[in-house]
Amino acid sequence: MIWDLGRAVGARTFFLSSHTMEWYHFDRFYKNEKLDFKWNAETSKQPFFNDLGIDDAFTIRQLNRQFLSKKPFFGVVQLNATHYPYKVPEKAVKWKGRFEDEYNNAIRYQDSLLGSVFDQLRKTGKIQNTVIVFTSDHGESLKDHNNIGHVDSYYAEAISIPLIVYIPRELQRGLNMSDFRNNRERTVSNIDIAPTLVELLGMKDQFQRKNLYENYSGYSLFSQIPDDRTIITMNNNQVARFKVGLSVIGQGWHYLHRMNCVPNRQELYFLKWDKTEQFDQLGIKGSVPLKHLLSEAAKYEICKKYLPTKEK
Repeated sequence: MIWDLGRAVGARTFFLSSHTMEWYHFDRFYKNEKLDFKWNAETSKQPFFNDLGIDDAFTIRQLNRQFLSKKPFFGVVQLNATHYPYKVPEKAVKWKGRFEDEYNNAIRYQDSLLGSVFDQLRKTGKIQNTVIVFTSDHGESLKDHNNIGHVDSYYAEAISIPLIVYIPRELQRGLNMSDFRNNRERTVSNIDIAPTLVELLGMKDQFQRKNLYENYSGYSLFSQIPDDRTIITMNNNQVARFKVGLSVIGQGWHYLHRMNCVPNRQELYFLKWDKTEQFDQLGIKGSVPLKHLLSEAAKYEICKKYLPTKEK
């Protein structure tokens, strides 16, 4: 619904994607969006390049064209260079020989393309009044915890994502930048993006959006994220059914109930001291954090069947 926010401020809305819209029914998800401009792998007429679509260079080129409009814009862009098999043009290959080199080359390639976006914003004079939010839907396991990819893992390397927000200095006035900076040390989620945009666009107190804002499950990054916040991860829904299990993060702890191994296994890590999750604390630290995290997940009906039948 974030495009509704763009329309509400009179912006030109667009959606650009390197992906095929057939992937996981993206076509169904986006078909009813009333956008000013849509562009994706199919409409681009470009050859497939990576697993899910076209070379991101074409998408970035299309994005840079959007900046030529004199009307304010509000858009969403999906890139795919860092999706397996992490294919990049030969001239963009810097590292070879190690397992993680292809992924690192893909990150480097995507970073160079994003650099051209900032260059175009500077060239058109829009860098001073454009907000940019950079995020992702998942991380990637590169043999961490004996996993490859992201579908079968809820460990930190798979569910940790970037959330980088560029706000020009002029647009920071009137915003609670103190809480915004402090939240860099707190547990945040991409569900925080929508309420953050509402506040950034000055819509928080508008009557017609007040109830919507107050019922968001996320938090504005311009407010203090609660210390006792929990974030639940579960990649099993109406579209994708993987039955990996359940992951709950809260108060520095990370609980996993792994249901894709036999027997099912519970694990507990203290992320503050153990960012790579090497030391399972389940049988060491007692049951206090475990009980709290399980009770938080049990509040949601959809989570209950992925909880253990009894603590081990």
